Amino acid sequence: MRVHEESAARHQAAAVQWDARGEPGWATFERRCAVLEREAAQLDSDRADLEGLRARWREHRDGAVQAEIERLTADIKRRAASLQTDDAVLEQERARLRHQHGRFVVVERRVSARTSSADDREREADERERIADERDLIAAERDRIADAREEAADQRERHADERQTAVVEHEHRQDQERVKRAEAGSRREHAASLREQAAVQREIATSERRVRAAEQYSAAGQAANRTWQTAQRLSVLLNQTAATLEESAALADEHAERHAQMGRSDGAAEERRAAARARAAAERARSEAEQWRELSVHRSSHGGSG
Repeated sequence: MRVHEESAARHQAAAVQWDARGEPGWATFERRCAVLEREAAQLDSDRADLEGLRARWREHRDGAVQAEIERLTADIKRRAASLQTDDAVLEQERARLRHQHGRFVVVERRVSARTSSADDREREADERERIADERDLIAAERDRIADAREEAADQRERHADERQTAVVEHEHRQDQERVKRAEAGSRREHAASLREQAAVQREIATSERRVRAAEQYSAAGQAANRTWQTAQRLSVLLNQTAATLEESAALADEHAERHAQMGRSDGAAEERRAAARARAAAERARSEAEQWRELSVHRSSHGGSG
């Protein structure tokens, strides 16, 4: 931007010099060049503002900022195209002025031949040619700088878009992996709960079979002492079974809470029903354990009196 401002100042100074020399055509041309340089400086400033807006959008993803980015991008492209068109028109104007000035130089040389030496005329022509060449070089350098800046801005925009796309894809993959891990953990915990419930049911069935065997054995009037010991073991086993069922109920409650947090109402309801069944089974197991404990106490006192 500073390069364009300095170039505009040089063109403006040249216009003043051409006015002093009585060359309005060249003065107008230099002023148009100065205007073009100022527009190029403003375009660079707008490009810098666009980069700042893109940085803000990457941080906050604001819809208003996105709309402003799109508007400013379109405006910059439109003004850049217009700037290139104006520059081409100025190039044509420069060629026309050179041709016209060349004819004027020929006439001027003829007049100067009468009043000055051939060496003076040659030096003047060389100086004018050198100035024209320098202006051509300045114009070419300005074009090159503008093209390089436009290409650099396009590359930065492409890199920013690629980085943003990569970040979004990475976050999406992470979210999918977290969901898969959560689902797998929930399935494993549910399977473990089902296995624990099945084990408890098997223990209860085993306990009932042992109770029936103990009752039959007692009814036959044999091994009263073994019946008392069996009642004690059953009481302890049923208490342990009740504790296991209560743990299963607590685990089912935790599973229900996780399902609810993940938005799975059906899974949460199923886990709550499983928790209720486990607590009911625990209550039955503790009641039976108390009955067997009382039976063992009764048998113990009865055996002592016998």
